[in-house]
Order: sequence, then structure tokens, then C-alpha cells
Amino acid sequence: MVNLWRRFGVLIGFGLFLPGLVLADSRMYPEEVVLGNPVTWIISGEQVENDFEQLDLSVLKQHFVIHDIEGGSSRLRLRLYPYEAGVFQLPAMHHGGLHVKPITIHVQENPEVSVTWQAPEKQAYPDEVLYWRADVSAKGENIPIRALPTENDPNQAYQWLGTAEPKADHTLFENHVRLISAVRFLKPGAYSLPSPGVRVDSSAYRHELFFAPPQTVQVRPMPSYLPAVLPIGQVSLNADFNPFWVVTGDLYHWVWRLNGQNVTDEQLPNLASQLTDTDGFEWLMPTVERTQAVTESGLMSRAEIDQPFRILEYGWVRLPALRVTYFNPQSGRLEDVVFPAQSMVALPGAVIVFGQLLLALLALLSLRVIWLGLREAFLKWRLLAGLKQADSVLQVWQQVDSWSRRQLSHRQNGQAWPVISKDVSDSRQPSLGGWLQVFESEYGDNAQARTLVDRLNEQLYSERYPAVKLAALDWAKSLPLFKVSFSRLRRF
Repeated sequence: MVNLWRRFGVLIGFGLFLPGLVLADSRMYPEEVVLGNPVTWIISGEQVENDFEQLDLSVLKQHFVIHDIEGGSSRLRLRLYPYEAGVFQLPAMHHGGLHVKPITIHVQENPEVSVTWQAPEKQAYPDEVLYWRADVSAKGENIPIRALPTENDPNQAYQWLGTAEPKADHTLFENHVRLISAVRFLKPGAYSLPSPGVRVDSSAYRHELFFAPPQTVQVRPMPSYLPAVLPIGQVSLNADFNPFWVVTGDLYHWVWRLNGQNVTDEQLPNLASQLTDTDGFEWLMPTVERTQAVTESGLMSRAEIDQPFRILEYGWVRLPALRVTYFNPQSGRLEDVVFPAQSMVALPGAVIVFGQLLLALLALLSLRVIWLGLREAFLKWRLLAGLKQADSVLQVWQQVDSWSRRQLSHRQNGQAWPVISKDVSDSRQPSLGGWLQVFESEYGDNAQARTLVDRLNEQLYSERYPAVKLAALDWAKSLPLFKVSFSRLRRF
């Protein structure tokens, strides 16, 4: 009798439970697919969303990535993309009313597209930049290849930093592209890092997606002795301020340029914290411009800091030295970049103006010296050339006279040079001694000039006499350069 009542109770309970027991329908297709194309998984039934969240998908996720999920509580549609070619057996899965039968998926190699993945390092520090790289080759001309956009979730332990602009290598039959995506982890721990997707548009109406298996990354804590805020990567510093003379009270701008490799722009420090209003400087509010971009060489960041300041004291002043300390994950050590202190002289504005005028005057004097020296050298060169071509005493003197009129005109004091010609017999014309007197008043005693005058006096009426020409050449060669130039400069 007792057993009868027990059986009756079981039947009643089963009858009460049966209306609520609704099995979900699960389908995966196709069972054969080419790498880059999806396997569609459709689930329909009451409350399948809750049951799906409780499924053990570990085996499925070893071979497929769940790229997107559509639907709601009663119907779900998932697209599964295989990581690689092969035969994959997915076991039975069930939870509540959701029962998934075991299935075998055959994934074939893609004959048109090949993707070679380079996973990031398996160990990293917080804020260290890691990279997913993919070398993609697609058969065909100008096949579009690009990385799928990566989105950041505030609940994730990692942050995507962007993808480098791809540079394609086109050929007539194939297109090669290298894609580089940067990512960083925010805190220590062990994490599974998914790969970014690669999209290849095989035609205007069809595209293929490729993914790599997730990479497990062990994020190590930073050494305890390091500051909490520290750039992780490599940093260089350039500071521009070149004037040696500065005016007290005037506004100046000291521009710092920080360049980071594998460092985010927010990690580049603002060096204004190293400045203090001492030593005669007044530091004003700086302006900071930050940029970063992922390139083929990695993540490149830049911070340009414009630091305005005034110098309040006169005399010898020094801009302070700047120091940037960063942690190099490659060596595991702290490294420093130091910009040395820069010295300058601070003076009142009137002194600076006077100094500038003095420098301008010196520059003018220097230009005049150079001009007079070049002119004197040219006249001497032309004198020597003319004397070498002279065939008579008359022509020799004409060259001497031409040189004298240009080089000694400021010493003539109204005197006239003697004129030598074939028919000269007038004893009243100026003598060669007068020319010698003027010449030596400028150049000093000159034995070659006296010999030249003697030869001219001896052969005044001679048509040809080589001794006069030789004497003239000796005299011309003896002429010193810059003698007249410095004499005129003193008068200037």
C-alpha cells in the first residue's frame, strides 16, 4: 500500500513538472568549412540565453572564436570562426533544457588566403606594450586586407592601443600586408589575451575573417622599490633654448620634447614638477600637447611641453638640469635620460641693445677690412699681369701709374704723377722722386721702389730696356697686402 502511494506521488510530481520542461533546439552548420568562413550555431527555446551562459565551452574555444552573438532569451545565433585547419570534435554539452549533440567539424585550408601570426610575449609588466602581428597574403589584385576594430571594456585587464596603418605590397597576382596591433595590461595576474581579427574582402559581397588562438600572458608586478608612476619602455628628451644673452624680465619659452617608444603618451612625464621658483627664475603655467600612434616600429608617443618663464636677476644664471627616469622591460633596469644644465648671461635690455649695436659695428668693420684686402690683392695681381706684358718703359710706367692712382690717391694731396712719353722734354713736370716720396709715405722705405725710380730716370727716353721691367716686377712683388687697407681702416 505504501509503495502504491509512492508511485502515485512520483507520477503526480512528474506530471506537474512536465509542462515546464521544454527542450531547446541546437543546430551547427555547415560541418565542412574553409578557414576564414564561419560555422553558424543556432539555439532556440525557452530561456536558452541563461542555459547557454552556463555551458562548458572550453573545448569549443580551443578551436573556435565566438565572433558575434545575435538574438535574445528564446533564440541565439552565433558565428564561430576556426583558428586553423583540421578536424575538430566538439563533445556533447548540456545545461537545463539546452542539450547540444556532439559534432565533428572539418576545417579546410584556405587556397586564396594565408595568415601567419606572431603572438605577443608570454610575460610582461603592467603598462608594458605588447604586440599581435599578422602577415597576410591574399591571391588576387588589390584585395582589401585590414584589421578588425578592437574595443576596450572597462572590466578588462588589458587595453588595446590601436593598429598600425597597414602598408600593402601589391603584385599582379598577390597582395601582402603586415598588421600590427598594440595592447597593454593594467594590473598583475595571468590573463588570456585574444588576437585581433583580420578581414579579407575576397569580393564586393563576401569577406573572410581570421583569428589566432588566445595567448596566455603572465603579468608580473613591478619591483617594489620603483615609484608608482614610471614610464615603461624607452624615452628620449630634447630641450630647445639656445640664446646665450637674455633680457631680465622678458618672457621666454623653454620647449621640451619627450619621445617614447613602447610608451603611451600619458606615461610621458610633465617635467615642470622638477622646477622651483628659485635662483632668479619665475616659472609660469606650461602647455602640453600629447600624441601617440602605432607604427611598424611599434608604439611611438610624443609630448611637447612649452614652459614659459622669466629671469628676474642680473648676471650669470643657469637653467636647471632635467632628468627622465624610465623602466626598460628588456633589461629589467631603471635608466635615465639627463639634459644638462644650461648657462646664460642675464642683462638689462639697454645693455643688450648696446651690445648688439657694437657687434653690428664690428661686423661692418670686418666687412670693410675684407673688402679693402680683396681690392688690394686684386690691384696687385693686375699690376703684375700688366708689367709682365709691358714692352717698353712707357708701358711699364703706365702700369705703375694706373696702380698708383687707385692705391695711393688718398696720399697725393693734390700732387700730379709724372707723365712719361716719347716726347717728354718739359722739365717742369713732376719728378719720379715725388712719386717715390708719396709711395714711401704709405709703405715706408722700399729698396725695390728706389731701384725702380733709378732705372726709370736712367732710361727715361729708352724704347726698350729690360732692366726697368725687371725692377718694376721686383717692386710690385714686394708690395705687402693689407698695408693700405689697415691705413684706411684707421682713418675710417
